[in-house]
Amino acid sequence: MLDPARLVNPILDRRPSAFLRDPAIHYHAGVLRCFHTTVEETQGTRRLFLDLSVTRDFVTWTTTRLTQSALNFSSPGNLIQVGQRWHLCVQSYPITPGELWGNDQARLWLLSSDDLEHWSEPRVLAADGCACDWAPGPRQID
Repeated sequence: MLDPARLVNPILDRRPSAFLRDPAIHYHAGVLRCFHTTVEETQGTRRLFLDLSVTRDFVTWTTTRLTQSALNFSSPGNLIQVGQRWHLCVQSYPITPGELWGNDQARLWLLSSDDLEHWSEPRVLAADGCACDWAPGPRQID
């Protein structure tokens, strides 16, 4: 039985080196996966990464960085299985130097995996971005 006194929050609190957000939880075959955005700030520059934290017992966690790109991949969304392959939705969130928020180059992407451990490089869904009457620009997020 799980002892609640042993539970801590190692995946969503890694301060002061990183701040985590946007958790997307997936449980399959006895393994809980938490896909999340990791935010790191160095000398006023904010970088975003897509990380995956995994546990079988809610006490011991391992974390793997899935992206390293300057495109700032983040905000994991739905994880779906099509046939034997898994697909995870994410966004790119490039931030212009000196700005706090992503620019109009933000896009939606898919990562794929056959085993939930090894992931493909992100593939863009619509390279030209959004083309809607209600959107002021091509930016796509979340």
